[in-house]
Amino acid sequence: MMKLMKQAIRRAARAALIDLETDLRSRLNDLNSIGRLPDLGVGYMPWTTFAMRPSGVAQLLNEVVIHRCQTIIECGIGVSTLHLLSDSLGCRTRVIGIDEDANWIKTIEGYLNRMGVSSDRYTFICAPMKSCFEEDIGRIWYDRDVVCSEISAVLKQDKADLLLVDGPKGNAGSLSRYLALPTLHQFLADDYSIFLDDIDRPDERFIAHEWAATFKLNVHVHSDRGGVAILRPETTRRSYTIT
Repeated sequence: MMKLMKQAIRRAARAALIDLETDLRSRLNDLNSIGRLPDLGVGYMPWTTFAMRPSGVAQLLNEVVIHRCQTIIECGIGVSTLHLLSDSLGCRTRVIGIDEDANWIKTIEGYLNRMGVSSDRYTFICAPMKSCFEEDIGRIWYDRDVVCSEISAVLKQDKADLLLVDGPKGNAGSLSRYLALPTLHQFLADDYSIFLDDIDRPDERFIAHEWAATFKLNVHVHSDRGGVAILRPETTRRSYTIT
């Protein structure tokens, strides 16, 4: 009995050390990324617990610059939106952002105005949360009629080459981000990338697995670099890991 207890204690200690090492590595990566991210010139900017971590934003910007992403659909706007539209990227990106909070949209628009970003480079869709009882998985998401109508009007015949999923917020409901890809896949180019934030949460892990199986995607998880998963079609021509 004593031997079993000692073995259990050792296993628990090893697991705790691994968790601590992962957490420290994540924090160091965030600190390093903060130094690399460009100054947006807007003074203090709130970086809430809902925002992508700095190292996740850095990975996102790497993807945009290296693969010359031009049109991005973003579920849940915020700090990442400002960086995606920053002139310091050296490329003229266009963002279609979806959010349920009209006041937050106004806040982000205010920052973009201070940054001098032209309004023709972004479209924000205020879409309320809506139950989707006809779905087997993810029975709540943004109002899909509003979202699809607005995106169709903006894109016309164009396609997006990157989908960033950092919304709805985790407290919106179980698997509330699942419907992002089934709904928005029609607006994506043949070769695209998906960034799914908060991948260390059980819901997001499940969502990534389901998307990969349904849409034939490769998945690469970066727990210690922003807590994001990057998904790409199995036939992608893009290099797989950008860190």
